[in-house]
Order: sequence, then structure tokens, then C-alpha cells
Amino acid sequence: MAKKRKKTDQEREEREYQPPEFDEREFLHEEINVARATILAAILAIPMGAVAYFVMLYAGTGGGLIAGVIGIYLIKIFMPFFRVEEALVKPKHWLGLISTYFFAFLAVWILIVNPPFADLAGPQVLNLDVMVELPDGTITNYTIIDNGLVNFTQIDVEARVNISIRAEITDNTQLDISTVTITVGSGATVSMTHEANTGDFIYEQDNLALVEIRIDSMDVKGNNNSFTFTLV
Repeated sequence: MAKKRKKTDQEREEREYQPPEFDEREFLHEEINVARATILAAILAIPMGAVAYFVMLYAGTGGGLIAGVIGIYLIKIFMPFFRVEEALVKPKHWLGLISTYFFAFLAVWILIVNPPFADLAGPQVLNLDVMVELPDGTITNYTIIDNGLVNFTQIDVEARVNISIRAEITDNTQLDISTVTITVGSGATVSMTHEANTGDFIYEQDNLALVEIRIDSMDVKGNNNSFTFTLV
């Protein structure tokens, strides 16, 4: 009798529980809605990447990033034009939309700020070789690979030396060779001699007092850079 009652209770529970009916049409409608929103986010990232580039020219990288963030709010504004029902876009969907937009935006932005579309970076001194000849005929070679101030503490500050400087200068587009100059101390700026078919520039001077030396360079896009070191 107990077994029969137990079986009857179990059958009653099975009859009472009805799993929710799967609405295939509603499911497809929601998925298509999310797909349209994703396409909108990806398409909107393209012009916003271009906008970020132009904003960056005047307001720096931070300004470009702010322009990109504004694009997230534009997704909501443009939803009606893509037949996206905002009510069906759930919080988990928004996370996906924002991720799709932001990574696409960064890709477009980075692409535009680099050659062949644009060139915002100045030339770089990759290697700098300095040969110093002291009055007693001793020759010492130095290789500088870091931008900034470099102290040659091995040289007597009262000495006047013969110096030869070879700088390897490169750029992501093309150097304006005529603008590669060197300034020794407070003296006049002079052009460095360019080695044919290389990125090497040479400067030599005899009987030089130990002073600050600055190398200036510019590329064909007008971006400039300077490299300074000091003999002490």
C-alpha cells in the first residue's frame, strides 16, 4: 500500500511540473536583434577611430581616447536606424557590444596613426658612436644607445680634444636629410655629413672643448626629435 501511495505521489508531481515551453520564434528574434547591435558596434568603430585621430592631433592621446568612449553612447542612439530593439538588449549583451566596439575602435585608431596613413613619430637615434682623441694621442671610443644625458667621466674637463661622431638615425617614413644638424655647446648649428645609402651621419671637429652636444633631426612629415649628451 505504501509503495502504491509513493508511486501515486511521484506521478502527481510529474503531472504538476510542466517545463517552460521553448519559444523558438522569440529566441531567434532576440538573437537577430543582438546580431544587429553587434554589427552596429563594429561599423560605428570605424568612423570613431578616424575621429579619435583628428582629435588626438589637437588634444593628444587622452582626447582621442575620450572620443572613442563617446562612441559607446552613440551605439544606443543609432540602434533605431539598425532596427535594434533596445528593450531586448540585456546587460550581458551590452558587455559584448562594448567589447566589440572598443577593440574594433582601437584597431582602426592604431591603423590610422601609423604609416602609410599618418606619421606622428619623430626620428630616432638608434646608435651613437663617439671617438675622442686626447692631446697625448690616446683614442677612446664610446657607444651610446640611450637617449638623454651621458657623462664621460674618463676625460679631463680642461682638455681640448678631436672628436668624431657617427649617429645612426632612422624614421618610420623618411628623413629630411638636410635637417640633420649638430650643435656643439653654444656654437653655431652645422649639418652632419650623410653617408650614402645608409642612415649614418658623421660629424668631426678638432681641438674641441668638452661641452654639451645636441643632434637634431626631422622627417619629411615635419616631425622632429633631438638627442643630447655631454662630455664632462
